Order: sequence, then structure tokens, then C-alpha cells
Amino acid sequence: MPEPDATRDALPPLIQGLLDPAAYPEPRPPAVELRQTHISYVLLAGDRVYKIKKPVDLGFVNYSTPARRAAYARREVELNRRFAPDVYLGVVPIVVRAGAVRIGGPGRVVERAVLMRRLPEEGMLPRLLERGEVTAALAARIAERLAAFHATAARGPHVARYGRPAGVRRIVESNLKRVEPFVGRTIDAERYAHLTAYTASFLREQQPLLRQRAAGGYVHDGHGDLHAASICVLGPPDQGEIVFFDCIDFAPWLRCTDVAAEVAFLAMDLDRYGRADLTSAFVRAFVAASGDAELPTLLPFYQSYRATVRGLVASIAAAETSRGAAEQETQASLARAYFDLADHAYAGAAPRPLLLLLGGLPASGKSTLARTLAGRLALVPVNSDVVRKRLAGLAPTTRRASAPNQDIYTPAASAATYAALLAEARDWLARGVSVALDASYRHAADRAAVLALADELGVPWLAVECRAEPAVTRARLAARAADPSAVSDADWRIYKQLAAEWEPWDEMPADHYLLVDTGSSLDTAIAAVLTAARGL
Repeated sequence: MPEPDATRDALPPLIQGLLDPAAYPEPRPPAVELRQTHISYVLLAGDRVYKIKKPVDLGFVNYSTPARRAAYARREVELNRRFAPDVYLGVVPIVVRAGAVRIGGPGRVVERAVLMRRLPEEGMLPRLLERGEVTAALAARIAERLAAFHATAARGPHVARYGRPAGVRRIVESNLKRVEPFVGRTIDAERYAHLTAYTASFLREQQPLLRQRAAGGYVHDGHGDLHAASICVLGPPDQGEIVFFDCIDFAPWLRCTDVAAEVAFLAMDLDRYGRADLTSAFVRAFVAASGDAELPTLLPFYQSYRATVRGLVASIAAAETSRGAAEQETQASLARAYFDLADHAYAGAAPRPLLLLLGGLPASGKSTLARTLAGRLALVPVNSDVVRKRLAGLAPTTRRASAPNQDIYTPAASAATYAALLAEARDWLARGVSVALDASYRHAADRAAVLALADELGVPWLAVECRAEPAVTRARLAARAADPSAVSDADWRIYKQLAAEWEPWDEMPADHYLLVDTGSSLDTAIAAVLTAARGL
């Protein structure tokens, strides 16, 4: 869902008026919450949602007049009822009556709103992802639901034209053109140039396949904006009803796409959440349900395009003064993350699959770095603490005594843990999925085993040694001890022991080794890894 917006004074008077519960019909909501996208105001009022289109003309969307906004509101309801007929209730007038803004009733009509039944916040896919409740099985059910829709979606010459080479080129190049004003703000010039060159090269080389798929009925009138925030699960995640909503109403050329472009949006967004494992399950299930064996060939291109779209959307949001400085910076940071993903994970700026070895002493920042890189490089982070406890039949957050060489920390348990890390890496790399192995790797023999695996599989690799000043790590360890969600059991005593056992990484070749200081800026460490990966 869109993010909350607290800058009331910067809002148009109409929207300020609608923040008053008295503006709504009986039974009036106890409070009204405003959220925004770059093209809509979304008012959450009790069990109802009122969505009002902003008076914008961004080229790809034109809501600049009341007549246009009213027409597109009706179109939004019509299109979304294909996915969620019980959610989209209709279009209601917004009137001025006795000098006050009101929803419905007598008065001068000044705007229209899409009326929706409010979906449960706890069932939104982003919330489920944040709580770790999205499983491979749920990702597969989403894929099957999507494949079932596309089996009957509208298609034909009037739709197929948007998926032909000329139509695809027009869409992706116009999107890149709209990104251009943000070069130097949310995307650097080198990344923009690489994305542009990659797009041109792919379109040139894959013209026959795009033409073939358009002729073969693989271009459908679909959703067009199916990322995580457009999906809700009603009921328990393992068996609840899956609802798609908020499809594109304003541009048929963005909604009528190759099926690969539809799948790519959610696949990209799952990657952005750092869940490349779920992406793999989702894509595999869709291919199995649809029988579309060619889809994986097109997927990286469309994932790059989708990530660039989201980068543009976040860039536009970052420029909106009504959002306030903090929210603007949040959106700018999000835009940079999307552009990183578009370029490094999909457009070939970094090799794929890639094996990252992230090592360091406890609280050196390696796990934070691994989780963040997962959303920039579309990789699966494999954490030694999680694996160790899984092998022992324990939940990740179960605390164990961290005495050296005891309980689950005996030499035998450690050897089994490092062997399991290698096995998981082998499995993911064999599927073409990048991996980050996150463990101390204080012994040269364990590091050598990782390099041997990379050599055996013929995959590029990068070793990243994470360091931070002892005072920094000691403070982190103290904070971790009070955090019930922490996975690691290491304390200051373990830190000192491992530091005494540390075997320097002198065996690493300079062109495959990176030392990062995680005690300062995480963004700086991320940039260093991305730069090193680009050079492999």
C-alpha cells in the first residue's frame, strides 16, 4: 500500500476537507488516514477506501481534468472487477455542501472517488513478507492464481500490438526517457547509460522472439502493476484467498503486455524484498501452470524494466514537496535501490549467478550487509546461525548458551554447518540464483571450500571481509542481547575467542577480495560491493 503522509498543510483544500470524519456518510469512520501514490490520494475511512486521482499529467498518465478523472475512475472499477469484484464497489461523487466537502448527497460535484471495500492490512503481501510469513507454497499459489487469470485474459490483434518489438521498444525507451531528469539525483550517469545500452541490445537481439510471442497469443490484457503491494491474502497465508487489486486503468500499453512482463513485476519485487528464494518458487510454479517454457528467456529484461519503472515512481515521489523532507529522502533511497536492482541483478552490470562470501567476526555487520545486498543483487542470503540452529532442530531466534565448543557450537556442529552452507549454495547456483554465504569464515580451510565450489561450478565469486572497530562491535553485541528477534548467540567473550583464532585472508587474490568497514555508512559498504561485483 502507499505510505502514510503527515504533511496536511501542503495538501489541496479538497483533501484536507476529506480528512474530517464528518465528510463521510453514516456510519462515519472514527478517523481518516491519508496515503499517497504519485498519482492518487487514498483515504482509509473505517471499512471503506476512497481513492481520488491527482490532477497530474505525467505523459504516461493524464488525469489533468475532472472529466478525465471521472472517466478513469469508472474504468478502474471496471478493470479491477476482473480480479476483485467484491472489493470494487463503484464510483461516488465528492460534493461541496454548505461550504463543506462531503462524500455523496446533494451539493455541487467537484470530484469523483473510487469506492472500495477495505482489505485487511495484515493480509497485504508486503506485511506478510515483513513478518516472514510468505512461503514457497504461497508464492506458488499466487503464480497459479495469476496463470488461471491469464488463461482467459483478453488477447487478440488489438492487444498483441503492444507486445510486438516496436510496441515494447516504445514503452521501455519512453520509460528510460522519463528517468533521464533524475540522473545525478536518484541514478548515476554510468548506471543510466548501461541500462540504456542493455535495453537497446536486448531489443535488437530478441526481436524474433518478441514477434513470435505476440503472434502466438502471449500478449494479454492483464493487471499491469502486479507488485507485492497489489496483492492481499484473506485469511491464513497457507490457505487464504488471494486477491489482486489496483491494476492500471490509465494506459492500455502498460497493462497489455507479454505475460513475461506481468510475471516479472512480482518476481522483481520479491527480489527487492531480498527473497530471491520466493522469486524462484513463483516463476517455476507459473511456468509449470502455464506451460510457457520461453518465459525465463525474457524475464531478466522485463525485470530490469519493471525495476526501472519503480525507480522512476519513487523518484517522482521524492520530488513531491507535499511529502516532507524525511519521506522525500526515503523515496529517493528506495529509487536508488530499484535502479541498483535493475542494473546489477538483471541488466548484467554484475554477473549472474554470483557467489558472495561474506565473512567477519561477530557483529561485524556481515548479516546486515548480506540482507541489504539481497535486495540489490537478487540473491539468497544463507546465514550460518540460521543453518546451525536448523540442523539442531531449533527456531532461528532460540537462544543457546554461547560457551565455546559446547552444545551446538562443537567442532563437529560447526563442520556440519559449513558443509550445509556449501550444499545450499550449490543448490541455488545450479538453479542460476546468486547466493551470499554469511558466516565468520575465520578459518582458511572453510574459505578454500567456497572457492573450490565456485571453481567447480564455473561461477564468478567475490570474498568480502567485514570489519568494525571493537567498540562498535561491542555495542552491537550488547544491543543484540536485548533483541528477542536476534539470531546470533555470540557475546563479547565469543568475539574475543574468535578474534584470537582469526586466520588472515591473505590467500585471497586482490581482484576477488574486498575489505569493507561496516562501522560507518552502510550505503558506502553497499556501493563498494556493487562496484567490485561489476568488475568481476
